[in-house]
Amino acid sequence: MSISKEERNLQAKQYVESLYQSISELTIDDLSTHVLFEQANLILENLIHIKISAKGFRGIVLTAIVGKYLNSNYDFLNRFYDCNPRAIFEDGISLALRDLKIPCGKSDPLNVAKNTNVLNLDWAEGKRPQRAAEAVVSYLHLLNDNFNEPDNYRFLVNFFMFRLKELGDIYASSVVTAVTNDTESQQELAIKLWSFVSKAVEGGTIPQFFIGTLLETIYLYDSNTVVEGTKESVSGTNTTSQKPGDLVIIKNDVISNIIEVTLKIVDSKRLSDSYDVLVELGYLDTPITFLCRLP
Repeated sequence: MSISKEERNLQAKQYVESLYQSISELTIDDLSTHVLFEQANLILENLIHIKISAKGFRGIVLTAIVGKYLNSNYDFLNRFYDCNPRAIFEDGISLALRDLKIPCGKSDPLNVAKNTNVLNLDWAEGKRPQRAAEAVVSYLHLLNDNFNEPDNYRFLVNFFMFRLKELGDIYASSVVTAVTNDTESQQELAIKLWSFVSKAVEGGTIPQFFIGTLLETIYLYDSNTVVEGTKESVSGTNTTSQKPGDLVIIKNDVISNIIEVTLKIVDSKRLSDSYDVLVELGYLDTPITFLCRLP
């Protein structure tokens, strides 16, 4: 019996949530005695790690796992797109991950495997980091080889989810240290800029120009700092214009800050879209500030 897209995506979301619940109380000692632990652990060290910022690779594996759950005949190694990866990730998997506080983007698997059906070492060649892409292929092969061994397959799925939970716990425990300063703080400057945005008329061109001009004035006597984007059109998207944000601050020829100016509320979709642009353009590690209206 066929199901609707909405039902399928809901099943994808619920499956990820159930996987999380099944491993939420486990410790590494509970998993380390399994016969496949050493092999799986070596692979996952190159796939799920705090230093691997590209979420797309682990997104591929999770999408494959969910796709196999939805259809046991699904061949994720040779026909990856048969599971409708965009739909089940954007409208199912990612929603669960965000609820569970596990870092993810809007379309993680498509960021590194767009229009790709065959996931092998040829696909992994040249990806950044390549070791993560190769780990994807290795773990998918491990899953595929053990699919007909229920205990082994269940372990591999649970261990993958366990590592995702560990990563989420690391991010959740991160501490932000407040900076003390006797002069006017960057926070106070941000509050003033936000006040302008929140009270501005609809339309983003004037706020972008005005805030860009203010920033140019702030850095007027700093010969090593340049503000770009002040007079650029806001009609195009950041992806099509090949720029990481509305305004960028460049110090010593390197982009040090990215600023998005919008009169709209920044919701999770806007954040995901911004993340995708930063990944595509290679600025994921650059600080980004949103000047926007609060919900």
